[in-house]
Amino acid sequence: MDTNYGKREEEIVEAGIEEIQKVLCGNDVPAKERLLFYLDWYLDPYYKNDMSKIGNDISIVLQNVVIKTNEAEEEVISEAIHLLSSYVVGPFDIIENNISLFFLILEVFPNL
Repeated sequence: MDTNYGKREEEIVEAGIEEIQKVLCGNDVPAKERLLFYLDWYLDPYYKNDMSKIGNDISIVLQNVVIKTNEAEEEVISEAIHLLSSYVVGPFDIIENNISLFFLILEVFPNL
């Protein structure tokens, strides 16, 4: 996993949820990994970051990452699940509506 985030990831988050979604739904796996790792820091309440640009929409984006990401991107799926379980309060409607797919993901990747 590429964990070396920097100014670019900060700019993406500052630009708002649409830019975050573009990266996380894109094809550049290292960019996804860096952004998710940055979000792990950004979403942590300890650092008191301004959440106004991403609000509750981050839950929708992360749930879509879990459900729609290619199985080959196990690290991306795993980090999205980590962020959801660590920093986001449900409900997780997208995952609930795709629960059979979610359980398939967990079956394919038992270490998540």
